[in-house]
Amino acid sequence: MEIEIEFKNEYSCKTILDILKMKNIYFNSPCNGTGKCGKCKIKILKGNVKLGEENYKRLTKSEISQGICLACSSFFLDNCVIETGVSDEDNFEVISQFGNEEDCAKKTLITMHEFILKEQDLKKGTSFTNIINNTLGYKFKYSLKAIKKLAALINKTQGEGIYEEFIGEKSVNIIERNGVIVDILKKWDRQVLGIAIDIGTTTIVLSLVDMLSGKVKKTVSYLNSQRKFGADVISRIEFSREKNVELLRKCVCDTILGGIEELMSEYYKKYNIYSIVVSANTTMINFFLGLPCDGLAQYPFNTVSLDLSSYTFKEIFKNEILDAEITILPGISAYVGADITSGILKCKIHKYDKISLFVDIGTNGEMAIGNKNKILCLATAAGPAFEGANITCGIGSIKGAISEVSIKDGNIVYKTIKNAPAVGICGSAVIDIVANLKREKIIDETGRMESELCKNDKIIIAKGANDEEIIFNQKDIREFQLAKSAIRSGIEVLIKNYKTSYEHIDNVYIAGGFGSKININNSVYIGLIPEELKEKVVIVGNSSLGGAIKYLSDSKCNEEIEYILAHTQYIDISKDEDFNDLFVENMLF
Repeated sequence: MEIEIEFKNEYSCKTILDILKMKNIYFNSPCNGTGKCGKCKIKILKGNVKLGEENYKRLTKSEISQGICLACSSFFLDNCVIETGVSDEDNFEVISQFGNEEDCAKKTLITMHEFILKEQDLKKGTSFTNIINNTLGYKFKYSLKAIKKLAALINKTQGEGIYEEFIGEKSVNIIERNGVIVDILKKWDRQVLGIAIDIGTTTIVLSLVDMLSGKVKKTVSYLNSQRKFGADVISRIEFSREKNVELLRKCVCDTILGGIEELMSEYYKKYNIYSIVVSANTTMINFFLGLPCDGLAQYPFNTVSLDLSSYTFKEIFKNEILDAEITILPGISAYVGADITSGILKCKIHKYDKISLFVDIGTNGEMAIGNKNKILCLATAAGPAFEGANITCGIGSIKGAISEVSIKDGNIVYKTIKNAPAVGICGSAVIDIVANLKREKIIDETGRMESELCKNDKIIIAKGANDEEIIFNQKDIREFQLAKSAIRSGIEVLIKNYKTSYEHIDNVYIAGGFGSKININNSVYIGLIPEELKEKVVIVGNSSLGGAIKYLSDSKCNEEIEYILAHTQYIDISKDEDFNDLFVENMLF
């Protein structure tokens, strides 16, 4: 996108990124302008700018010669025309798989009752609702919409708010949710739909679910547009403190509204959507509800609510395009949110006699261990290295991202997403690179590069556009070591506190978009996953979404979630005596 900026004197001391924010123009800035990521690239098409030192650290000479600069470290000198989107991630490959649907044939949240209105019933001189209650054997409550449709069935008068198309109907489908008749459908209309939503830090995924069968009809996925305000939750919380909570809320809501439109087609109707279930980490839920998150950024990490809660569609989205109840799944702690509750529910950890380990590998390294008797959980600050944000040539899972790497006969061999020309390195390839560097003795156990192949503490992985080098350097190894150690140390703290051992763990569920792509052998080789657990790994994909779908599909999930919350304890790793020692130890390869 080309943008023309007219220079003003007050701009001289503000970065280009700050000026664009003042004009409500946002684009990819994973570190929210701190200068750490080198991803907020723009191109100067006309005019002059002053380049700060971060440009020379993080950009190539070729990029600078082309007029590319970092918005967070550059300053306007006169009127300029710039181009944003130089680091565009619109082709991000979002992981939306959520495992199998073995739990779908359950009693769902919505029940449909077939009902035929008989003339003799109307002659009894009783209310229509009483006739329905007696016929179905339960004293229901009724929504206003249902009452108005029932009124049309037994009256011929057309009036404001009366559903004229129901006048004269005798056979209908009655839609019940938790003892409330929420709607009346015509006999031929058997669509009873729900939407499951996973609001991830990086991505947002929506699934359309048939609530009578529990089957998923359609799934759509998007980048979380909040990424332009920071790749991790801490960056976004800092951004929200500048009175930007409403902007963050609107980003998520607009994406979800767009997703709802894409889910709908000529066959699927909005009036047939009755329930929406949302799963997310605690910060994402707060932003979705338009709540400030200051307390989540500092000890003791307080949040307003972790409870299961319900709202009307209008309350959340400020419009009435749907008449659906929105359910927010509950969290366990400030940093072990509803996405982990949802994952435990999906993987049925709370139902097994044997012990299972659940690990969501991502920016927030959330994990749990347990069985039907007890579950322990914790969160470690893995940072955005697994998403590519802190890696020099790191990039999200977009078209052209290097996703697999190996070294054969001294040559680097790689694969890219959709076999497109290489544009950067995504998280799964980072694991492969580190594993191969260790295997070829290019790095030692401390992560130090010590081979002649590493010129200036870097290794060239590929050549990109204009023959630019896509590199992996010493700094990237250190970034990865921090993330890897956080995950591995968290696993060991859980096992220690649960008073168990590797041999007694039955399944290791690896969740999340990043987790679904990793090479398990390489992950074990560099110590991310303990070797003793290698054969027990089960890749479960987007378990947060899977749990939300399960909730829509099974009316007993409320009981199961209450059971999970009652039997789960949170471990604060800042108070764990062994975590720091483990963290230092697990930095080694």
